[in-house]
Formats: sequence, structure tokens, C-alpha cells
Amino acid sequence: MDFILSFLMSIIFVSLCSMVIISIRILLAKYLRSERYNYRHHIAPCISLYTRHKDLMRQQLALTSWSSLVDLWCGDGSALRFFSQYYNLRSLEGFDTNSVAIWRGKITNLCNHNNIHLFTQNFLSVDLQKYDYIYLFLLPKQLDDIQEWLQKNMRPDTVIICNTFLFTKRKPYQELWSHDSKSVIRLYKKEIR
Repeated sequence: MDFILSFLMSIIFVSLCSMVIISIRILLAKYLRSERYNYRHHIAPCISLYTRHKDLMRQQLALTSWSSLVDLWCGDGSALRFFSQYYNLRSLEGFDTNSVAIWRGKITNLCNHNNIHLFTQNFLSVDLQKYDYIYLFLLPKQLDDIQEWLQKNMRPDTVIICNTFLFTKRKPYQELWSHDSKSVIRLYKKEIR
């Protein structure tokens, strides 16, 4: 009788533990979904790296191996994961002030993107001298706001990879257009004054 009673108690205990674990997972999933919604729509509106942008860069953008790249205002680092997958770069770093996005990106990067480093930091305090490439996917107003800062702080040989949008006061030295003319990547260098 004691055996049956202890067996039933262990089954009840396992069932309760399973229910608690399932409840925690459901609550966590709801929280993460709400955080993702807040991140995407309220906290930090960002522009996703669409498949057509990835295809265009994969087909036409040539980057020097073992170079370093920084993504300013990187969101969750999806562009950095793309560069990590298709280019042999030694260092990939991203900066954003949105801690939810950085947290999400760090979790995503745990599996197989060890060369990507994400920082919750305003990129205006970043030393651009150590980067060979600067990736930007910002709106024109944001690009114009940082134009002088970039000019002052980047190396003369650094290339700015600007996805879709353009600086209003600078001309790119090269434009890469998709075959359907819906996507464009513009490349800039430091202006010699």
C-alpha cells in the first residue's frame, strides 16, 4: 500500500511540476511576444533587412576578407548576422541604445555567430578609426544628422555601406542596383576637403 501511495504522490508531483513549467513557458512566450511588438512598433521603429537587400549585397557587394565592420544603430543585429554568414570578416560590431533589441540579438547570436559583438551604447561615442566598413540603414534625416560626425571620425579608407537611403549632401562613389531597381546600396568614402 505504501508503494502505491508513494507512486501516486510522485505522479502528482511530476504533473504539478510539468504544469508549473508549462505555465512559466506560456507566460515567458507572451512576454517576449509583447516585447517584440513593443520593440518593433513603439520603442525603436527600425527597418528590417529584406531578402531583396540581402540578395543585392550577396550578388554585387565585394568586401575585403579579414576586415572589420560596424553597424551603427544595429537593432537586433540582423544585418551583422548576414555579413557574418556571407563574408569572411574578422570583426563585426553593432551599437544601439535599445537594450531589448541588443538582448534579443545576443540571444540569437549565441548559436553560431561568435564573431558578432553587440553593445547597448550610443554610437556617437564609438571610435570609428578601427573599422574598415560602416554599415548604415538609417532614414535620410538620421543620415544627415550624423554626416559631419562620420566625416570627422572615420578613416580616409573606410567605406560607408548605406542601404536604400542616401545622404542629401554627399554623392556616393558607387551605387549597386538590383535588377528590378527596387533596391539600392550606396557606397561612400570620406570626402577630402
